[in-house]
Amino acid sequence: MDKQPKIFTDNKIESFLESLEGMSKLDIQAAFGIESLEKHYRGISITTMKLGKGASNEGQPHLGSRLIERISFFHESLEARNKVQRKVLGNANIEKAAYSVLAEMLSYYYLLKQEKEVSWIGPFGGSVDFNCNDGCYEVKSTVARYGSQITINSQYQLKANYLLFYRFEPAGYGFSIQDMVTKLVELDLEESEIERALEKLNYTIGSEVRTKSYRLLEVMKYEIDESFPKIVPESFINGQLPKHISGLIYKLDLDGLNGEVIDLKEF
Repeated sequence: MDKQPKIFTDNKIESFLESLEGMSKLDIQAAFGIESLEKHYRGISITTMKLGKGASNEGQPHLGSRLIERISFFHESLEARNKVQRKVLGNANIEKAAYSVLAEMLSYYYLLKQEKEVSWIGPFGGSVDFNCNDGCYEVKSTVARYGSQITINSQYQLKANYLLFYRFEPAGYGFSIQDMVTKLVELDLEESEIERALEKLNYTIGSEVRTKSYRLLEVMKYEIDESFPKIVPESFINGQLPKHISGLIYKLDLDGLNGEVIDLKEF
């Protein structure tokens, strides 16, 4: 009796699938990067097209179906690449962590509750996160249990008037991005406006990561005045960075700085 031909002639397909098991879509993007996804997509899509749903290969039931599902996602990611403008750090695209986006949405909620006129400009390329009638706000966050070190991504971020700092921990309950969409809509904000910002940050409707919850542990507000440590254009001669220096990224430790504790009940 003739042996049934193997569907898969290359072990890389099976090993590739194994590496994806248990990973969320966002985890896959972060682990492989969009260019690697494209390479994998091109390399195995032809094989995938030959598979029917439910195809199997010697102890690998429905391997074809699983592969098709993953490749479909990769294809969607590649198609979306040219449509989604991610917030950039220098010339490199970065995926904003869910808790960072959550911190911005909580800030939006907090500022609106203070009856301020607020514009969320960070997702659209703003040098700071919010323009407000009492000044500009920059938002930083962490999931570290201890320490308050933040990363300043340009010489312009601390030209803001205020800094809001959030500390979270992952939890089965708490705040999620999707929760904050609901809370902001309850403050009469247009849902389309919120979704437009989230789309810019690559957190589109239906994204699994939008349901990830975090417990809010601490919120601090700092006034960025003359005594606040910072590097801004005015720190340099004639307000210009030294020749051949195109941008700055630096760490700032907030421990020991005077700040206002924000009551968590505000959220």
